[in-house]
Order: sequence, then C-alpha cells, then structure tokens
Amino acid sequence: GELGLHDAVAFMLSNQFDSEGKQFAALQLQNLATVWRQHALNDLMEKEVKVRESKEMRPQVEAFLESLRFPVETKVHEPLTLDQKMQAQADEQEHIMNDKEKAHCAKLIGDAGGSKDGGDLGAEITRQQEKEQ
Repeated sequence: GELGLHDAVAFMLSNQFDSEGKQFAALQLQNLATVWRQHALNDLMEKEVKVRESKEMRPQVEAFLESLRFPVETKVHEPLTLDQKMQAQADEQEHIMNDKEKAHCAKLIGDAGGSKDGGDLGAEITRQQEKEQ
C-alpha cells in the first residue's frame, strides 16, 4: 500500500544519490588527468616528427595511457579516499607538469577533499574501477 510506495521512492532516491556521487568522483579524476594530458598533448604537437619517435617523448605519450592491469594483492588494503587517489595520480605525472599545472592539480585535489562525501566516494570509485578492470 502506501508504505510500499514510500519505500520505493526512498530506494530510488537513494540509488540516484549514490549514482551521482560516483559520477562526481569519476569526473574529478577526469578533470585531474586533463591537466597533465593537456600539457603532454601540447608538447607532442610542438615537437617535430623525428623527435616524436624518440624516447624523449615517452612520458608525454604515457600520460594518455591507463593501466588495464589488475594485480591481486596478498592482503586487503584500506580504500583510498577520492583526494588520496587523485594525489597519487598527480604524483605519478608530476614529472611532465610545470608549477602552474601542479598548483591547478593541488586545487582540484583540495576541492575533492573538501567535498562532504569525499572519503566514501573515493573508496567507491576505487572499488568500481577495480571491478570494471
């Protein structure tokens, strides 16, 4: 009856909020990756064809690659929060960013860490990415 309808609406709203939280976390990770990918793309476009084939440009090309590996750990680790995951990704790419881009990354990470659900979102996006890979 009426209680069933109330429960159905509450269930749908809960799922919608959960879905939007996951979308927010994924978007924050994409925004962060855009910072170093934009730099890498500009570097690649400025270099001549001969230089593009050299090892010198490898970091710029690797900035566009995403790992498909899913190593199985021997123990369960504490899930990372969204801002911790973003910081780890930024740290991996800092060698191709200038100071302005590093500052932009720090702002994005700070904004994500300041979100009310940042911790839960970070853990959930990590679980979702691991499940998809």
